[in-house]
Amino acid sequence: MRILVLGGYGLIGLAIARTLQAAGHSVTAVGRARTVGPRLAPRLRWVEVDIASVLSPSHWKPLLEDIDVVVNAAGALQDGLRDDLERIHHTAIAALATACAEAETARLVHVSAPGARIDASTEFMRSKARGDDAIKRSGVDWIIVRPGLVLGRDAYGGSALLRAMAAFPVVLPIALGDRRIQTVALTDVARVVREAVEGAIPMGTDVDLVEDTPHSLRELVGRLRPWMGVRPATATIRVPSWAVRVLAKAADLLGYLG
Repeated sequence: MRILVLGGYGLIGLAIARTLQAAGHSVTAVGRARTVGPRLAPRLRWVEVDIASVLSPSHWKPLLEDIDVVVNAAGALQDGLRDDLERIHHTAIAALATACAEAETARLVHVSAPGARIDASTEFMRSKARGDDAIKRSGVDWIIVRPGLVLGRDAYGGSALLRAMAAFPVVLPIALGDRRIQTVALTDVARVVREAVEGAIPMGTDVDLVEDTPHSLRELVGRLRPWMGVRPATATIRVPSWAVRVLAKAADLLGYLG
């Protein structure tokens, strides 16, 4: 099949594109930066597109020519100088879904997030929910998969933060150690998307991809240390909540600046 993968050089998108290509499909990957994709995966066909700028069905139609399935793994963590959550998660995806429905041949496999609801506490989740709803109303044949915290060889976002904590020498600094987290392997996400593309999952399926039993953040970080080749911590240091808030504000500012 001929497949278009959006967010092609992101953590999830790149794994999906490689898995689909290895399964014999013809894959075109979409990325915002001209040089990043070909450097990471030179065997893939790459198209340079900023998802946040493709905001009408007519703009999507040239990209959908001769495409059987679109896999959307594009996304951003927060609003910033380079990213607009409403455009990336909702407006562009609503236009894509409409264009796919009008093309009649293009199906849509969409990567969202567990807990994406209109009344969620973060704009990330609310904008994801608006995009999900737009897909369901568009008339396109769709499947929505919602991976939890994705763990793999590479890291991004939350998984990168976990590795930073796990890599701390001698001691283990931990914040919100009792917070419960459900993870999923990156290879499993890519496998499920491949199954969705190949028709093994019915259209109209909306499913969370998470492990059955959640783990505490403390337990998860502790398990990452030996996997990363870091010796067990001699002590655990609990990071106070005020320090977490300060660090979070600083991280939000840096994220906003790109």
